[in-house]
Amino acid sequence: MGEAQVALTRERTAAEYRETIESTIGECERLSRIVDNLLFVARVDAAREPIARKRFDARKAVEKIAAFYQTAAEDRHVTITCSGQGQIYADPDLFERAVGNLLDNALRFAPDRGSIQVAVSKHSNDFEVAISDNGCGIAAEHLPRVFDRFYRAESSRTSDGAGLGLALVKSIVELHDGSASIQSEIGRGTTVRLTFPAVSQRDHGSIDGPAKL
Repeated sequence: MGEAQVALTRERTAAEYRETIESTIGECERLSRIVDNLLFVARVDAAREPIARKRFDARKAVEKIAAFYQTAAEDRHVTITCSGQGQIYADPDLFERAVGNLLDNALRFAPDRGSIQVAVSKHSNDFEVAISDNGCGIAAEHLPRVFDRFYRAESSRTSDGAGLGLALVKSIVELHDGSASIQSEIGRGTTVRLTFPAVSQRDHGSIDGPAKL
C-alpha cells in the first residue's frame, strides 16, 4: 500500500500509474498466497476425517501439473521434464498442491535456460516423487530446517515467499503417512523427494486418527 500512497502525492504519467498498479496487484497476490497457505496449514493441524485417497496415474498427474507451469518456464527458457510410471495411492487434489508447490519453488530458483526434472517411481512398499532443479542450491547448514514453517534459507531471501511452501508440502505428505526429504548443493541444485506409502496406516485404523481438510 505504501507504493500506492506515494503515487498519489503528485500527478504522474499513465505509464507510472500503470507500473504502480501492477506492483500493488502483485503484492496483493503475494499476500493472498500467504494467507491461503496459512489457512491450509491450520486446516491440516485441525484435520478430523479421512482424506479422499484413490489410485491414479502419477505420470499423467505430474504432466498435467507441469503443463500449468509451462508458460512461465518457457518465458525463461527453462525445460520441465517428466519421467517414470506407476499408480499412486493418494488424494489427487492434495497431491497436485504438493507437487505444484515444489514446481513453483523450483522455477523460482532455476536459472534462465535451466532445467527441472519430475520423476515418479513405484517401489515395493511406497511411491516416490522427486523434483530436481539445477538452481543455486541451499547450504548444508540450512537443510535440517527447510521444512520448518516460516524458515527461509539464505538463497530464498530475494524470493517473495514467506517460508511456508515446503512446510505445506511436508504437511500434505504426512497426512498420507509419508515423508519428505531434501538434498541440495550450492551451485549444483536441489532435489526434493516425497514418499507416499502404498497403503496408509490410517486405512487400517491407526491410533493416529483420521484426517481431513
